[in-house]
Amino acid sequence: MVNAKYRVLIPSNTDVLMKVWYEGQKPRYYPGTTSKAQTRPVNLKPGEETKLEIRLEPDGSAQAEGCGMPVGTVIKP
Repeated sequence: MVNAKYRVLIPSNTDVLMKVWYEGQKPRYYPGTTSKAQTRPVNLKPGEETKLEIRLEPDGSAQAEGCGMPVGTVIKP
């Protein structure tokens, strides 16, 4: 198990889609789903903060997608 803490700045009053992934794990999408179709945007007001706890689970495939956290990527739906 890996415990990591990240702080991510996102623009206020903007819909931001969030995907978190790590090698050999299923990607997770906000608000806590592994289904890209069920993802919802995060939209915070100026000065507002939110805290997320994300638990990854093994994807079971032999080929990993890679890992990363594209900081600064904003996708408007």
